[in-house]
Amino acid sequence: MRILIADDHDLLRDTLVLFLEGAGDIQTAAVGTFGDACIEIEKGDPFDLILLDYNMPGMNGLEGLK
Repeated sequence: MRILIADDHDLLRDTLVLFLEGAGDIQTAAVGTFGDACIEIEKGDPFDLILLDYNMPGMNGLEGLK
């Protein structure tokens, strides 16, 4: 399973990465900005799950999901 974690809080991102990668066959990518999340989504294999902080700078709330 591939998971993208997009959150501007370093501690939350790092904790989720450690937890998920320690749980088994999970690959994670973690980014701190909305722009970096867009780049990750477009550049490689699709993600099975995206954990996205919709209050992150540049996100513009739920509009960023479009």
